[in-house]
Amino acid sequence: MPTDLTRLRVSGFRSLREVELRPGAICVLVDTEGTATRDFVHLFELLRALAEGQLQRHLREAGGSPAAPGGESIRLQLGLRTDDYGVELRRTGTDTWRVCWELADLLVGLSALLVDPDLDAPREESSLAELAPQEPSRDPPAGTSTDDLERWYVGNVLESVLWEMRCFLRGVRVEGRTPQDVGTLVLFQAPDADPPPAAIWDTVQRVRETSRHAQVLLCTASESLAEAFDPREVLRVTTHDGSSRLELPPDASPRPR
Repeated sequence: MPTDLTRLRVSGFRSLREVELRPGAICVLVDTEGTATRDFVHLFELLRALAEGQLQRHLREAGGSPAAPGGESIRLQLGLRTDDYGVELRRTGTDTWRVCWELADLLVGLSALLVDPDLDAPREESSLAELAPQEPSRDPPAGTSTDDLERWYVGNVLESVLWEMRCFLRGVRVEGRTPQDVGTLVLFQAPDADPPPAAIWDTVQRVRETSRHAQVLLCTASESLAEAFDPREVLRVTTHDGSSRLELPPDASPRPR
C-alpha cells in the first residue's frame, strides 16, 4: 500500500469534536450507539473528496453542516507513515466551507504551508489534487542545470510525498458505499449488537483477510464481536451530549503495525 495511517486527529467534525485515533493493522471500535460510526463514515468520505479535488461537490451532495453543532471550523491531522498532513475547513457563509489552512510536514525536515491563513485567500479545494495530479517523475527534466538541480530535488520530494498522501486518501473505502477494489484503509460496519456465532466468525475472517492488504477500522455495536479480537486492537466509544470519545481498555495500549 502507498503508506500507513499512524495517527488521525479530528477536531470539530460532527460528534468527533476532539478525537485522536492511532490505528494499527486492525482497529475495532465498540460503538453501541452508532453515532461515532456514522460520523467516521462521513469523515472517510470527506477525506476521499479532499484527495480527489471534489470537496465542494461532496459537501453539496452530503447536505447539512459537517461541523459540530455551533462549530465554525474543522481541523483534520493525519500521520501518514513518517509524514504529517493537516487541513482546516472554515465556514465562510451560511452553507459554504473553504480550506483556510493546509500543511505538509515531512520527516526529511521539509515543511510546506500549502495554504497560509495569513497570506492566502480561502480555497474551494485542497492543494493535493493540484500539486500532485499524477505520480511524479524520478528523474529531472533533460537539460536541468546544476544550479537548478537542488531546487528540482526539493520540489520532487514534496510532490512525491503529496502524491503518496493523495493515493492513501483516495484509497479509503467504506464497505458497501464506495468501490470495493483493494484500498488502503477499509471501514467495516457491524451494527448488530447480538450477532450469531456464525456471523461473528464471518466478520472476523473478512477483517483478517482484508488486513493482509489494507488497514481496517471495524465499527461494531457487539461486545461479543469485539472479544474475538486482540484487546490491544479494541477501543470503546462513549457518546455524551452529542460528543464521542475513544477510550482504551484497562491495561491495553495500541499495538504497532
